[in-house]
Amino acid sequence: MIKERQAEPEKSWLEGKWDEICRLMDELSYDPYIDDQIEIDMIWELAEEIIKSEKRKEASWEARKKIVLAIIQGDGFDEYGVIDPMTDLLKALPVTKDEKLACADLVQKYGDSFMKRYALPLFRKAEQN
Repeated sequence: MIKERQAEPEKSWLEGKWDEICRLMDELSYDPYIDDQIEIDMIWELAEEIIKSEKRKEASWEARKKIVLAIIQGDGFDEYGVIDPMTDLLKALPVTKDEKLACADLVQKYGDSFMKRYALPLFRKAEQN
């Protein structure tokens, strides 16, 4: 396992932050009740750090799209009590009009009814701009 990790290419700043968010959600999955755990606050902080940083824009669209797809397919990770920071992050990751349109397509294809009702209108606005 160590050799596999050493052979992996170095991750971008964004990918490292996302890995940390995923690790925290994994920790939350072991708790029988999700309520007021420190990991939720840490996820909020990481999401806000990503949203506020220009470094997210430096990541490739493929890297950002991977996270967008994970959020969509994970239904905003509501089961971990972090749907608000995840939907904020979902809105912040696509930068260009084409990326926003691609997100709308991903929501349409993979999103549940909540994602379609909430996120789809945000990305469809890109068509009008």
